Amino acid sequence: MKQLFTDEELNSAKSNDLLPIECVECGKTFYKTKHYIKSIILNTKYPANGDYCSNSCTNAKKKNKIIEKICPRCGNSFQTKEGHGTKKYCSDFCSHSRKQTVETKNKLSISVKNSEKSKKANLKRKIKDKDLIIKLCPICGNEMKLLPSEKNKIYCSKDCYNKDYKLEYRKKSSGGVREGSGRSKSGWYKGYYCNSSYELAFVVYNIDHNISFKRNNEGFDYFYKKSTHKYYPDFIVDDVYYEIKGFLRGNDKFKFKYFPHKLKIMLKEDLIEIFDYVKNKYGNNFIELYEGNPHKIKKNICLICGEPAKNLYCSRKCSGIGVSTR
Repeated sequence: MKQLFTDEELNSAKSNDLLPIECVECGKTFYKTKHYIKSIILNTKYPANGDYCSNSCTNAKKKNKIIEKICPRCGNSFQTKEGHGTKKYCSDFCSHSRKQTVETKNKLSISVKNSEKSKKANLKRKIKDKDLIIKLCPICGNEMKLLPSEKNKIYCSKDCYNKDYKLEYRKKSSGGVREGSGRSKSGWYKGYYCNSSYELAFVVYNIDHNISFKRNNEGFDYFYKKSTHKYYPDFIVDDVYYEIKGFLRGNDKFKFKYFPHKLKIMLKEDLIEIFDYVKNKYGNNFIELYEGNPHKIKKNICLICGEPAKNLYCSRKCSGIGVSTR
């Protein structure tokens, strides 16, 4: 506290008399009572309580006080604000990381194995060494001691599993094309299953123009992220495979790279002529051509009010009237 009064003025003043003090932060002169100043002088625990004229100056002083610290995890120096909540680590990565020595890990392992919970759990399992199944990892050759419930385990670790990307020691997944597995508007049209409205337009155009084509059901292997996958082109026209794509994904270039036959990729801009023909002949909402109305399009006329309807009636009200008048 920077006093602007003498000791004589302090002693001669009454308890409620105001005495001048200078703010340490802004230099402004402000006034406090003798009683308040006496309490500050006698308060040895927090002697700086009377240094500031307002809360804004107090907070500004705290904000401006930057200290240098050393991160105990990585050893790098960093700056932080002084206060009760000062940072101990330089980043969240150092704060959340846990580096333990081999000795510490061994101590933890021994303490866990010798704990009462572990002993009780081992007694409940009642698995003896003679009950364990001994197998060798086909990739690295390490010995594995497996429980009877793990008898089908092939690899000792995830790394060995990933190294067998050619599927030499495990069966291939069933895979294949699944109807309706995507989010596009799919359905059947004249014996052809279409996975999207793009494929529907392609099928309609070829049928109307008497172009011979067939649906492809054969899968072709390609490698992506150290594993084997299956790629199924959409159609075959004159021994040329056609792929109808709305947009390209990250793994598509690998599909095309390993494909062994002639392939034609048709994107949205390549289908403009086909779309113009289909929309001019069947309308913009040409997915109504799908058999069985799978997407619940209102392509029927309500038998009661004549409004568009998915089925015989447009609403429950019309359905009730229709049933009662039969």
